[in-house]
Amino acid sequence: MEPEVDYEDNDPRAWRNVCGETRLLGELLTEWREKFESLDWVASSEKVWNEEMNAENHAQLQRIIREHGWPHDFRREECKEALLAWDEEHQDDLYGA
Repeated sequence: MEPEVDYEDNDPRAWRNVCGETRLLGELLTEWREKFESLDWVASSEKVWNEEMNAENHAQLQRIIREHGWPHDFRREECKEALLAWDEEHQDDLYGA
């Protein structure tokens, strides 16, 4: 949703003049939920991975999550342990040791 007016500098809404697009919170949260549900974004122990990460690493994380029942029979604790192990194995690659 683009701002329809330019606000005066002393108006509390003036931040809208420079922020670019504004969106309804519900729309934004729906988009984020869809990104996580589709595994476009993948949360690991240290960060949220997205389509900008190394494609091979992203695919490996997606595979681990799907192997643990994502999305309909998800085994959260088992998956968490597998993701932590993956993070540990790839620490140097990901976080620049």
